[in-house]
Formats: sequence, C-alpha cells, structure tokens
Amino acid sequence: MKFSDFEGGVRVAAFASGGVIPKARRGAVEPGLMHITDWYCTFSLFAGVNPIDTKAIGSPVPPVDCLDMWPTIATGSPS
Repeated sequence: MKFSDFEGGVRVAAFASGGVIPKARRGAVEPGLMHITDWYCTFSLFAGVNPIDTKAIGSPVPPVDCLDMWPTIATGSPS
C-alpha cells in the first residue's frame, strides 16, 4: 500500500534463475537494497564489459551511476 508519491518500487517481487546462481543461494530471500540502475553495471561486468562510458569522461554527460550487485546475489554479502 502506498502512502506517498515517493513510495514506488520500494519492495518489488523479483527473481533470478539459471545455472549461474550458486546452489547455496537458490531459493534464498535477499533483504538487501538494489536499484534498477545497478543491473546495468552487474550485467556489464558479468559479461566482461567495462560499464564506464570512457567517451563521455570530461563531457557534460554525467558518469554512469551503478553498483555491481553480483557479490550480493552470489554470496548474500551486504548490498
């Protein structure tokens, strides 16, 4: 139930599946915080791609703002 305009997507039902998820973490509930923008960094690094836009450095374009959440997903470390 929302009580203000600022309460959108605070707790969202989501899941990750596949053989890459460690067996110890399958079916686990992650109480940590993640943001949709963190998926860009997580997927980029998982694929071996640098998530930093090197062409935009020094330009008025803001830098990429995301965190790698794979350690949280894989091991349950704090987010």
